[in-house]
Amino acid sequence: MTSPLVYAGPCDACNGDLHARPDASRVACQWCRDEDGQRLVYEVQARRKWMLGALEDKTLTAPAIARALTSLIRPIKPALLHTWVARKKLHPAGLDDLGRMLFRVGDVIELMAAGDARAGERVSVVA
Repeated sequence: MTSPLVYAGPCDACNGDLHARPDASRVACQWCRDEDGQRLVYEVQARRKWMLGALEDKTLTAPAIARALTSLIRPIKPALLHTWVARKKLHPAGLDDLGRMLFRVGDVIELMAAGDARAGERVSVVA
């Protein structure tokens, strides 16, 4: 059974979607070729960093952020964002047309990183 592919961003040449194995370091566009006839190849980590940078100042709903960051960083549930709001760690950036809270993606990334750092500190203290 093959593992599901992960989104690696758009091709710079054709804007087509690039999909790679989760453990892949590089991904090739299935449509585009360079001057030598070789497929255009991209570094997956560089594409992920680029996508995170592009998302950082966007405001999205909790489910949309959870989908994006689960794909790009690690699994996160929309309920965690609402927990952070209740604990006054995260503040909504506004509301969408349906009245749902919008959050700045970069704020959520920072809270995820802070949680990861705290978890690492707890592990290092125990070890």
